Amino acid sequence: TNTIADLQCNMSLLTAVSLAICIQAHGLDRPKGSPQDVGDSLAAVFTKYYSKPTTAAEATDAGYSAVDGKCDPYLGVAYTQGGKLSKKTPEFIYFTPGGQLAGVAVDVYGTPETSLIDAGYFVKKDEQRYHISATFRAPDKVCSSSADEMVVGDRVVLNAAGPEGPGVNYHISLNETGAISQGFSRGSCFDGMGWHYFKDISGESTSQKMKFPLPAEHLLPIVPMYHEGKLNAIFFTTTKVQQTLLPPRTNGWEPIPLPNKLMCGNWCDTDCGFSGTAIWSTQHWYFHDHTKVICPSSLHCTLKGITCCEASKSLEL
Repeated sequence: TNTIADLQCNMSLLTAVSLAICIQAHGLDRPKGSPQDVGDSLAAVFTKYYSKPTTAAEATDAGYSAVDGKCDPYLGVAYTQGGKLSKKTPEFIYFTPGGQLAGVAVDVYGTPETSLIDAGYFVKKDEQRYHISATFRAPDKVCSSSADEMVVGDRVVLNAAGPEGPGVNYHISLNETGAISQGFSRGSCFDGMGWHYFKDISGESTSQKMKFPLPAEHLLPIVPMYHEGKLNAIFFTTTKVQQTLLPPRTNGWEPIPLPNKLMCGNWCDTDCGFSGTAIWSTQHWYFHDHTKVICPSSLHCTLKGITCCEASKSLEL
């Protein structure tokens, strides 16, 4: 027997009220925390796990301000600490005009590899300042004043852009199987993060084996991490050291830059090595409670919860 909602759904002309009833009756509304949502929270920086705002109102309360108030049609409205552009506070959080999280980004000071710039993996903003971003909502959503129930969004897009750029518009898979099909190869597992996955953009590596030594310009500068098959975190990386020694400052990145040997801790491959650089800066972003992400107990870890691999592939750093 048809319900009133069913009959309303079949009407050729739906009023706003009957449309709302139809959506609710047939379960088409998207509840918070639904499988479409990338995550349920936002945090940044390995070992620190700083809680980050997921709404513009929270951002304002935390000292963030809009940089110029304009909405980039592919990124959203840019917020930084105090609304300023600075190497000390290079982190960006993007929001929609409706106040929802739209993406995250960071400015890299210094010039990354030319081939990565040319391909759109880093977007030049000023002399010696380059931008790398991850967008969480569709282009028709990032500048919308309306709101949905998702906390983070339904996608992760590296340097979202239109047909003319600048950017690369690279979609990161939200599941581990999809990452493998994209040619990402698995690295090591870390508690709080999950399994690291890396992409050789030259195409010389496969999902089964990264071709080492890897030229720095061949590494996709965003690294997804998966837990129980689903995206849990990402990190941005650059060979230009972003931390400063004097005075000592992390500048919003991880506490220390990683020499190649420590960067190799993200892999389970004794062949790991790089050419074109000796050091890396990284910045992690987490979409779920890191305390609930634990690597399988069957793995061998170099330290508790760090660089965890199958026993046959374990590394000693």
